[in-house]
Amino acid sequence: MKITNIKQKKLQHIKRFLDLRLLLQTGSVYLAGGALQTLVNPSIEINDYDLFFKDKEIVKIVKVLLEEVHKATKIFECPKGELTTYSVKGMKIQLITKFYYPSMENLINTFDFCAAMFAFDGETLVTTRTAIHDTKKKLVTINVVGFPVATLNRMIKYAARKKFRVTPDAMRDFVMIVNLSRYDPEDMELYID
Repeated sequence: MKITNIKQKKLQHIKRFLDLRLLLQTGSVYLAGGALQTLVNPSIEINDYDLFFKDKEIVKIVKVLLEEVHKATKIFECPKGELTTYSVKGMKIQLITKFYYPSMENLINTFDFCAAMFAFDGETLVTTRTAIHDTKKKLVTINVVGFPVATLNRMIKYAARKKFRVTPDAMRDFVMIVNLSRYDPEDMELYID
């Protein structure tokens, strides 16, 4: 579902994050995941801003913009360079570069929880009816499990920090998917947030 007529007031807390328009105007940077849940459930606190990318070249530009223009401090980089976390003005910004996505639809379809399936490119919000429902009700339901250790960690985090309820179906689905799937050792990585 694409939503283009988002009230600007709803986006103020998102747009205050640096100059988001400058980053998103390229059409190659997507803000996605938990920070956008606040659009449908204001009781959810923003822990970080997750940025995803269309291609590798724009990542270099965003890093320079964060470090040189916004004086962001790099606080974490995973050994493979697939996740870089910055701190700027008290906000945590994560650049997730393990994969690149040709569209926001492609991106949200890789998210493990339905409630996380939100992406914004500066003009259009892409989400699903299930994402809106689960976020309003604070429910964890499974979309896909690509990184089982990270998904289990996030399931615990959503329950403990965000006060989401992990549904019995989500627990069953997680166990069944993990049991029926074959994973490579790198799929067991924990640092994918």
